[in-house]
Amino acid sequence: MIVSWHSNENGRDVIRTQRYEGDSTSGLTPIGSSSRVNADTSQENRDSTIIALDNGGYVVTWIAVSGGQWSVMARQFDKNGIATTPDDMLVTKTAITGDNPATWHISTVETLADGRLVFGYAKQKSGTDIAFKIYDPQSKTFGPEVMVNQTTAGNQTAAGIAKLSNGNFVMTWDSNDNSGADQGGWGMWARIYTPDGVAVGNEFLVNTYTPYDQKNGYAIARPGGGFIVIYESSADTNPGLNTLGIYAQFFDRCREPYRTGATAQPVGCWRSNKTRCCFP
Repeated sequence: MIVSWHSNENGRDVIRTQRYEGDSTSGLTPIGSSSRVNADTSQENRDSTIIALDNGGYVVTWIAVSGGQWSVMARQFDKNGIATTPDDMLVTKTAITGDNPATWHISTVETLADGRLVFGYAKQKSGTDIAFKIYDPQSKTFGPEVMVNQTTAGNQTAAGIAKLSNGNFVMTWDSNDNSGADQGGWGMWARIYTPDGVAVGNEFLVNTYTPYDQKNGYAIARPGGGFIVIYESSADTNPGLNTLGIYAQFFDRCREPYRTGATAQPVGCWRSNKTRCCFP
């Protein structure tokens, strides 16, 4: 097992990892000392994530700030913890400044069925938009950047990715655009892509309850097809109106929500008898 974190050293935040071994009965035992991930120590490095590779290696991704703007960085390691990329790899410059909420510049990463990785993130334009790049660990190269959200008004933040059972992947994000289907506060949106980064249809609204805020979602694939998005919702009335509760929306392979009514339901409240299938 490998754990990553950021630590303030000599006045700068750096990314570190620690490898562990364990027999599941006596806890975890550190393997050697912790290692610094980032080669560049001249900038602040924070909010790391580790994802495993098929060959036993792994990739660490994090955000770094230079000149007041955040960038998404990554570095690849082999199964022994030796860096296979000599320098920090730049995934993208987000142009997002440090005074925005933290979720606007935190990136996410997911493994595809063929071993490639998808990096998702927010980028500053007129507002903020969601984009991704596909990374090949064999060639250590990134594909072109793909913009995800079709609605560009307002801000699109907090990118999420889930690999689906058919090899596709779904991107999720928050949006505070109130001119379309969700005219409340923040809403949860999603869009499905093939493994090569080609969109399968348009963006769609995840939440069915639209007053106030629905945000900070997490998507996970269902083994038989489809996926679930879990998110914070103002639909909760306990302990009081407009307090945030944890809700979920289930989607079948046709991207249709499983629901019992016109509003989002708390976790575990419904199932589906749908048989139509749009996306193999």
